Amino acid sequence: MKDNKDYPQLDKMVIIIVSSWLCDQSSRSQQKISNLLGEIIQIENLGNGKIKLDNYQTFSANLDHDEMNLEYVPKI
Repeated sequence: MKDNKDYPQLDKMVIIIVSSWLCDQSSRSQQKISNLLGEIIQIENLGNGKIKLDNYQTFSANLDHDEMNLEYVPKI
């Protein structure tokens, strides 16, 4: 097994978790809307083998389903 000195060490990083689903739609409309939900978790190396986990932010949006895979940037 290699020594940890061979691997880069990060002081901070984030994990972004995203989920989406198609909303119920009216039978009178052809438009599809999707709900997009997510959260940002921040991980910080405090040293001495300790880390800090922080639920940094959550976000949500209602987006046109056909455009959902285009770039969406939550306000942070």
